[in-house]
Amino acid sequence: MKKFSLALTFLFLGIFINYIYNNPSVFDIFNLLSLDVIFLLLFIKSLTLLLNGLFNKTLLQAFEAKMNNYDSLYVGSITYLGNLFLPARIGGSLRLIFFNKKFKIKSSYLVSIFAYFFVIAILINSIFGIISVLLISSNFDITVILWTLLNLSFAVTTAYLLVNKFKVRKKTYSSKIIDRILNFIKDSKDGWNRIGSVKKLNSNLLTIYSLNYLFFLLEILIIIYFIGENFNFLNIVFYNSISVISNLIGITPASLGIKEALTIFSQDLIGLSFDNIIEILLIERFIAILFSTIPFVITLLYDKKQIN
Repeated sequence: MKKFSLALTFLFLGIFINYIYNNPSVFDIFNLLSLDVIFLLLFIKSLTLLLNGLFNKTLLQAFEAKMNNYDSLYVGSITYLGNLFLPARIGGSLRLIFFNKKFKIKSSYLVSIFAYFFVIAILINSIFGIISVLLISSNFDITVILWTLLNLSFAVTTAYLLVNKFKVRKKTYSSKIIDRILNFIKDSKDGWNRIGSVKKLNSNLLTIYSLNYLFFLLEILIIIYFIGENFNFLNIVFYNSISVISNLIGITPASLGIKEALTIFSQDLIGLSFDNIIEILLIERFIAILFSTIPFVITLLYDKKQIN
C-alpha cells in the first residue's frame, strides 16, 4: 500500500509539474492575491481546525475520556499536518496513537472512533452532494448518474450505520488466532454502540461537522469570488462535496492528483473552465501549505510542554 501510494504521488506530482512547466501563466493569479484575502482564508482555516478539535473532544465523551482544549487543538494539528504532508491519511492514524497513549483507549475502540468520523463525514457530504447535483442538472448524463448513485449509496449506508446498533455476541473457538480476531471485532462493535448510545452525541457530531463543511464551502466561495468568475452557488456546493470526499480518500499527501482528477472529471457539473479549476486548486493548496505553519507551531509548543 505504501509503495502504491508513493508511486501514485510521484505520478501525479510529475503530471502537475509538467502542466505548470507548459503553462507558467497559471501563476499569474497569485499576483492578484491580496494580504486581506490571505488572512481571511487563514482565519477560516483556523476555525476549521478548532472545530476538528471539538469534534474529537466530543467523540471521546463516549469513552469517558476528558480531553482539554489544548489536547483537542494538538490532535487537530497533528491530524492536519499528517494528512497534508503524508500519504494514506497518516494524520488520522497519528490521532488514534495519541488517544491510545494519552487516554489508554484500546485498539478495538480506536477502530470505532476512526470509522465513526468517516461515517459522519461521508453522510454530510453525500447529502449536500445529492441535493446539489440534482438541482443543477438539466439532463441526466453519465456523470450525473454516477455521482447521484454514488452519493445516494453513501448516504443510505452511513445513515443506516448511525441509527442502528451492532449485535455483540460472544463466541469461543478452538483457534486462538480466530478467537482474538473475533474478540477484536466484537469489541469494535461494542465501541461503535457506545458512541451511538450517548444521548445527543450523534446530533452534536453532525452539527460540528456540518459547520466544518460550511466553512470549507465559504473558503471556496471566497477564492472563486477573488478570481472574478461568475458562479452558481449550487455548483460550488457540489465542488465542495467532491473536494472533501477526495480528502477523505487521501491515498496521496493532501489527496494530490485525486482531488484534481475528480474535479476535472466533473467540470461540466461544477460550471467552471479548466483554467479556473486549476487556479482554484492552486490557491487552495497554497493556503493549505501556508496555514500548516500554525498547527506546526502548536505541535512544537505542545511537545515542548510535555517534555518540560
